Amino acid sequence: MTDEIKVIDAQFWTNWLADYVSGAVERREAAASRLISALGWFWTVYTASALLGAAVHKAELRGWQVALVVSPIATLSAAYLCALWALNPIVGELRQTEHEAYALWRRLLDQKLHRMRVASILLVLSVVLILASGVVVATASR
Repeated sequence: MTDEIKVIDAQFWTNWLADYVSGAVERREAAASRLISALGWFWTVYTASALLGAAVHKAELRGWQVALVVSPIATLSAAYLCALWALNPIVGELRQTEHEAYALWRRLLDQKLHRMRVASILLVLSVVLILASGVVVATASR
């Protein structure tokens, strides 16, 4: 084991920042992958349970109630597509200056973050709609 003394200078902070930024991109992509998996699971479970629940309870639903029961499928699908879109890269021009490449990279990260926020908001909205549709089906089957 070497007892090496670290010098904290400008190069140390430059290296630390480079590691932090490259790790942030990897963490954001890992979060998008986990969100995509969760959305796929929610979509599968909700769709099956909503169809099965409505069929088993033989609930007679009105038009707005059917729309409410079906709406989480649409919001979960939109959130899934938005999260997938966050993982897709944006291709720049072949010949770019360093400044243009940096600006494109920053814009890409900002777009990915925005898309992940939208997907997360849609997931929360879907959960609220799922709970509301469960209440509607339960009260309609009585």
